[in-house]
Amino acid sequence: MQFPPAPPASPAARPLPGALGAVCARHPLWVIAAWLVLLLGAVLGRHAVGPAYRGETSLPSTRSRTGADPLAVHAPGVGNPSGRVVFHVDSGTVAGHRRGLDESLAALAELPHVTATSKPVTSADGRTACTTVSFDRQVKTLGHAYRGSLGEATAPARAAGVRVAYGGDLDEVVREPANDKASETVGVTAALVILVLAFGSVAAALLPLVTAQISIAVGLGVVGIVAGVVTLATAAPAPATMIGLGVGIDYALFLTTRFRQDLMDGHDPVDAAARTSATSGRAVVVAVTVALAMLSLYAGGIGFRTSRGAGARTGYRAVLG
Repeated sequence: MQFPPAPPASPAARPLPGALGAVCARHPLWVIAAWLVLLLGAVLGRHAVGPAYRGETSLPSTRSRTGADPLAVHAPGVGNPSGRVVFHVDSGTVAGHRRGLDESLAALAELPHVTATSKPVTSADGRTACTTVSFDRQVKTLGHAYRGSLGEATAPARAAGVRVAYGGDLDEVVREPANDKASETVGVTAALVILVLAFGSVAAALLPLVTAQISIAVGLGVVGIVAGVVTLATAAPAPATMIGLGVGIDYALFLTTRFRQDLMDGHDPVDAAARTSATSGRAVVVAVTVALAMLSLYAGGIGFRTSRGAGARTGYRAVLG
């Protein structure tokens, strides 16, 4: 014997998540408009505030910091950030190209933010020489545009037939930046293929992706607004994007699957949305505890971890809506 589906519960009998889902299902255009306004406000707010992210990391009250502070007072420049410039010739010795080498060393010493250059240390065979360049700020904060200045400074050595390479912290300056957009595109494309195979419908597969992208955009906008008021590390947007994309697709898939099942069970769309919000939606809301747990990163007192937690928590909260 097959029992008919249960009649939909009255709005008064529904719990708050279910009632909210029913209201959203009855007024879809208003809900979409509200999210678009929220998205526009987050984006415009971010541009208006002008976020300033900081790449430097401080570790107060640690043993290394306790030793570095008096060193900075009594021997300024000793503990400064530094990088290495390596000169190499395939045949002969570096000393045979002394003029080009000396001109490059002098040009390196005159670069912006350079505080000192050490005397080159030559290898046993004389084919390789290495000099240490000290800076007055973290080298990675100089940006990739600093590569041009390094190239101009070492041009005399290269013109003399000496090969030049960079090591230490200078590697972060000369190395090509990672293409995060390409990796995100690959991830989204893979997710789309999996969702199409799972749902058997392109429209159903696109829904979790679209909602996740909107949530990420809102989250990044909020992170930018926060970064305009307090100091956040340059790494803060990365966890917001990563967690927002993963959690957004996951929870949207969770809700969409339950909603489709209720439709196949004979419920009308409004009742199916209410039932989904009252069951699967309630479980998703409980996941806000993860965002609250990220507050524990503040207890460590380490700046970059705190910023990562702030970015991740903001992205998580945006996804939960």
